Amino acid sequence: MRVQIKVIEVDEKTLAISFPYVATLVAQVKQLPGAKFDGSRRAWLVSKRYRKRVDAWLEQLRETEKEEAEREREALKQAIAHANALFDALHERGEKMSTPHVAVMRPRFDGLMMVRCEYQEEAVAILKSLGAHWSKDDRRWEIPATQVEALHAAMPDLERLVAAVVEAHEQEKREREEEQRQRRIERDRRRYLIPLRWTTELGTGHPVRFPQGGAPVVIEGYGKAFRCSDDAPSLWGSHLLGHEGEMVCYAYHRPATDDEVSALEQREMAEKARATLRAAARKAEQELVERIRSEGEYPSKGTRYPQGEILYAHRPDLRIYGGGHEWMLSGQTLWYLEGHGGDGDDWSANNLPSTRAWRMPAEPETITALRHIADVLK
Repeated sequence: MRVQIKVIEVDEKTLAISFPYVATLVAQVKQLPGAKFDGSRRAWLVSKRYRKRVDAWLEQLRETEKEEAEREREALKQAIAHANALFDALHERGEKMSTPHVAVMRPRFDGLMMVRCEYQEEAVAILKSLGAHWSKDDRRWEIPATQVEALHAAMPDLERLVAAVVEAHEQEKREREEEQRQRRIERDRRRYLIPLRWTTELGTGHPVRFPQGGAPVVIEGYGKAFRCSDDAPSLWGSHLLGHEGEMVCYAYHRPATDDEVSALEQREMAEKARATLRAAARKAEQELVERIRSEGEYPSKGTRYPQGEILYAHRPDLRIYGGGHEWMLSGQTLWYLEGHGGDGDDWSANNLPSTRAWRMPAEPETITALRHIADVLK
């Protein structure tokens, strides 16, 4: 019985003894001379002159706890040894505790055996009747080693129940695979009507997703070109909307192999990673733009156009055609130059020729960030 007992001095004459409610402890503390329960303190009050009696009682409890702990350790040790002996006996007979669909592991140091199997309602009820508990972390059942013989006796029923569930799952899987196979056969017979100018982008001999987002296919060739009629979009798919009157052709394809699909998925993942990186770089640059606009200096009109190293240019022709922007490092000053000389721009707002510009002291970390942005967005 491991219960925390607190003994404190209330005053010069009184001790307060508190502990969670346990009937046996309450009966024992009542045997102390003059012990009375104080509801406001949720504790038993005893005169300090009986301190030795209290200490002796506590020492007796500690000894009892040690004895109980020792008995529990010995019982656990014996249960583990007994379970391992059964596992060994089965092994010597060429048998196993586990079955094809229910895996059972020898008891751990804490006296628990691990059981793993597919979910089946009746099987779960059997396991729970043996004292099993579900471990969310390990995603397995934990059963006390003391139940090893009962578990061994229940294994035929567990195997029968779980095997039926596994077989049902396998049958569903086979049916899905057959359905997919039939769809693949049907897809093999299909051909896509596409605008002729798409053939350059789609090419042949490599996996593509067509229609966009569809299953990977490999286009093996194209038919003769002919002019798309007004009825084609309703007959051959919405991807032809807007291409009426254009030259079109049939794209003949086959399903992509597993290796081709893997290569395509790797390429798509790489493209997605690049897109994510570019989006992060654009966001980082926008934060720098907002910062230099709010914290930097907006030079007066007539300021000469700076000379220096272009860290990143969104459009190198910004001064000629308007639009775009660039970051320039001129000495110890960082410039943000925004093209503002295009038709329709308010040229009176420019403080540099055809440009609106802000500047601020160059900081090493900002320069490093802009170089990284340039590398990503180039």
